[in-house]
Amino acid sequence: MKKITTAFLLLFWLFRAQAQDEFASVDNHARSIRKSEHPTPESLANALCKDLKNDRDKARAIFTWIAVNINLRFQST
Repeated sequence: MKKITTAFLLLFWLFRAQAQDEFASVDNHARSIRKSEHPTPESLANALCKDLKNDRDKARAIFTWIAVNINLRFQST
């Protein structure tokens, strides 16, 4: 039983690390976009989704941008 648990935890850790690597470039791209450079939500969305090939990456970029910017907003208060 201990070997099965250890194997399961190892697989979980490997899949988790792979998922983080998979989105690293999309997350970095989203973090580089500044709201001050985009006067409308449409221009912001276009900048976030520029050069991304699939809907999953586009959704991840938008999610990351929102998460980072909401987090920064609450930290400054």
